[in-house]
Amino acid sequence: ILRNITNIRYPVKDENVVLYDSIVYAHPQWMVRRYHDRFGAQQAEQLLQANNQRPMLTLRVNTLATDRATVERELTEADIKFEQSPIHPNSLLINSLREIRNLPLFEEGHVSVQDASASLAVQLAAPKPGMTVYDLCSAPGGKAIYAAELMQNKGSITALEMYESKLRFISENAERCKVSIIKPVHGDAREFTPDHEADLVLVDAPCSGLGTVSKKPDVKWRRSLDDVRKMSAKQKEFLSHAALLVKKGGVIVYSTCTIEPEENGEVVRWFLSEHPEFELDDAANYVDASAVLDGFVQTFPHKHRSDGAFAARLVRRA
Repeated sequence: ILRNITNIRYPVKDENVVLYDSIVYAHPQWMVRRYHDRFGAQQAEQLLQANNQRPMLTLRVNTLATDRATVERELTEADIKFEQSPIHPNSLLINSLREIRNLPLFEEGHVSVQDASASLAVQLAAPKPGMTVYDLCSAPGGKAIYAAELMQNKGSITALEMYESKLRFISENAERCKVSIIKPVHGDAREFTPDHEADLVLVDAPCSGLGTVSKKPDVKWRRSLDDVRKMSAKQKEFLSHAALLVKKGGVIVYSTCTIEPEENGEVVRWFLSEHPEFELDDAANYVDASAVLDGFVQTFPHKHRSDGAFAARLVRRA
């Protein structure tokens, strides 16, 4: 290939732009076609380019233990370049290949590795001190830990995880971040029947992961449109069960790490039609408006320097 690279013949862009983008940017045609239909040729190309960029590492500052200015100073002293996330003020983007986990600021719990889009989902949830919180798909515990930090380590968080082997990651991360209100529990989120209703339920639903292509390039070749549609059926199960767990006046935050409508807005609209006791609370009331679309949190790699992700805040009427 290297000897003949100048002789490679690509499709003519003007004749078949979907085929051209599929080959030049190494994405399956079904995905490219959807991007063109939804965003137009220019935005689609920008998204494909962003999916092919080397991903940056995002550090979220633990405000229980420190502040952003201190973390910025620690990074500077370690000769690690960084920049602030455009959508989450306490998230810092790192493009260094250094092993962050060996640095004192990580070992001492001053930062956690968490994409800014995931932090937005917790910010949208707006957990308060003293709340009862159920995190239904928790491992490795990033959202639960951030919720505990915002709760000032006061209240209770049940971190449910289907795979028992992953419970230790939740415990280890919580201990490192000096968080003591999280209780890891083994169980299926669709069968969880606690004794008390919660103030807040986090549903980080299983999804196609198609917002994380830059970090997991193989996912674009392993997923099909049929997979996306099958995922939505499972997501509806998780969300429907969550409705049984939240008290009147309480909140469900439904989130994914995909940009596909069938797994995001369509699931929420289905839920609201099936559960009229819930209503959508506009995300613009809680997070940076640049990351809000139609009342939902919706991030895109080419716009927000984060994963492509989604979150909706659903309030049970009192």
